[in-house]
Amino acid sequence: MSIIIGSIILASAIHFLLFPLIVNLVSAQFFSHTYGFSRTLSYALSEHLYAGLAIYSLVAVYHYSRMVATPAVPETLESPTYAKTISVSLANETSLLNVSEIQTIEAASPYVKLITSKGNFLQSETLKSMAEKLNPSVFVRVHKSTIINMNEVVSYKSRLNGDYDITLSNGSSTRMSRNYSQTFKALLNTPQVSLKN
Repeated sequence: MSIIIGSIILASAIHFLLFPLIVNLVSAQFFSHTYGFSRTLSYALSEHLYAGLAIYSLVAVYHYSRMVATPAVPETLESPTYAKTISVSLANETSLLNVSEIQTIEAASPYVKLITSKGNFLQSETLKSMAEKLNPSVFVRVHKSTIINMNEVVSYKSRLNGDYDITLSNGSSTRMSRNYSQTFKALLNTPQVSLKN
């Protein structure tokens, strides 16, 4: 509200100061005597002050009401949605598999192999396309041919050459390349990951 009142006062002041200035300049061009600035200003204020304030008030209220009626909508970044289930086939039977049940995903060209507590499933897609479907804060690439579920990690141990061995809850061991270890270690300290005991 103070911005509106301030803009009304400012616009009115500029108007009432410009009016006698213009009258003074124009009269000096066409007449031998000019209309005095202070005299023209006092006349304008005494005769047209209320009209000027009313006009500028209406303009300010109109602009304010338009701003309130159509507020600027901030651009929001949509959170990506990741698959919660994956359709898998086994012995001509198709079923839905919860992605939380996936322990490891391995490249088995031209397929990928999903290793789960319910068994292994072959999917006709690439490791890259599979990774794009899954939440990257849970499913992490640890090798050029392996993605693991971070919630299935029990422990990891250095090979003393930059690579690591990761032990999963199913007792299997997966090699982690040094190229992927930084992301893996960063995720160990996040609330999305809970290591298996």
